[in-house]
Amino acid sequence: MYINKDISSIFFSSFSMMEQTLDTSYKLYPEIIGLCLNEKNIETAISSLVKYYSLISSCDNCTVRKSDDATIIEFNGFTPIINGKQNKNIIGIIGKMLNFVEMIYCYSSFVSLEVGFSNDYLPNKKRIDELFGTNCSLNQSSNYIKIKNSFLSIENNQFNERLYALQLNKINDMVIALSNTEQPLISNVKSMISDSILSKNISFQSDILNIVCDTLKISRWTLNRRLQAEGVCFAQVLNDAKLETSISLLKDSNLTIQEISDFLSFSTNSAFTRFFKNNVGQTPILYRTKYRNR
Repeated sequence: MYINKDISSIFFSSFSMMEQTLDTSYKLYPEIIGLCLNEKNIETAISSLVKYYSLISSCDNCTVRKSDDATIIEFNGFTPIINGKQNKNIIGIIGKMLNFVEMIYCYSSFVSLEVGFSNDYLPNKKRIDELFGTNCSLNQSSNYIKIKNSFLSIENNQFNERLYALQLNKINDMVIALSNTEQPLISNVKSMISDSILSKNISFQSDILNIVCDTLKISRWTLNRRLQAEGVCFAQVLNDAKLETSISLLKDSNLTIQEISDFLSFSTNSAFTRFFKNNVGQTPILYRTKYRNR
């Protein structure tokens, strides 16, 4: 079997992020994750996370199917890896599925789950199995989490009805605020990202996200929902801004490729080269050479 080394390296560099998925999601979207962790039982927690996930991510969607004995949460919109090849969206889907799994285990560590992927290959599958707490199946018809219906009624012994009402009101207020906002954001957000990169105010995606939200005086959830209404997600705008900045630096500066990579906060020079080649079709060195030889 051919194994795409780019995908493997990205998997390995992403494990630390995957292992703290729910914690990270709470920092980004405390209203939604807080509500889902304060539901009456597992079934209502799943329903809430499915309902509100589309408000914080426009890059995928999930649906729920319930049969007589089990409930299946399916994650759609991702292209599977066939023979070790395909795009890297599987990293995103693993993170989102882990959000659901970690949330379910917060209600009970005795829940038995089945997890399946449409991919025929996952790098370091043993570690992925450990993260999900089960032997994940490959070559399935969809990406899914399956839970027996008998587990759905497990109650949250720490459910706080008063807090739940406050959390739900907060989310409803945010939904109303989002529906009343029509001004486009993409160009403004991209400009803020570029300015922050050039002023060296960022090291990680969360840094720039904080800067943008603080400048606009809106929550991360509101920002992502408004961008979603314009057909993009924050990660797309960030990548576009980093690409435009890298092109500008290659054309107009004397910075080395390594210096540009560091400037844009890529983990390694090879990661920057892969990013640039995937978007432009040629390496940064070749792009700079062709531009200066015109």
